[in-house]
Amino acid sequence: MNTQVTGDDFATVIANELRNVEHSLDGTLACSGQLLSTLATGRIAAGLGAGVGQEGAAALAEAINGMMAARGRVAFAHAALEKAAARQGLQWTLTGTGESKPDDGSVVRPTRASAGVPLSA
Repeated sequence: MNTQVTGDDFATVIANELRNVEHSLDGTLACSGQLLSTLATGRIAAGLGAGVGQEGAAALAEAINGMMAARGRVAFAHAALEKAAARQGLQWTLTGTGESKPDDGSVVRPTRASAGVPLSA
């Protein structure tokens, strides 16, 4: 019985785990954005003053900014790992449905948030 893991096996595990991280980040961002939206629209619907929940909403917005920075760094890591695999001649297989990638390399361009630059700068 051969239990040796090949480079291609390793690349496949990494590719699938990386996609899971990307999906988790996007899901968390979506939920966080929905929460921020609900805070704003719910306050209005409940007839509460503009200051109600402001501190919490501001903290959530900062957290979302941090998540966007993390998302950008994960996209950068994705591109770096893909290049490393190509240099080694590794092939990988993703389970599930495929996802398109921009041909212009835009996924790897750091955003202001992923570079640690405040959005208000």
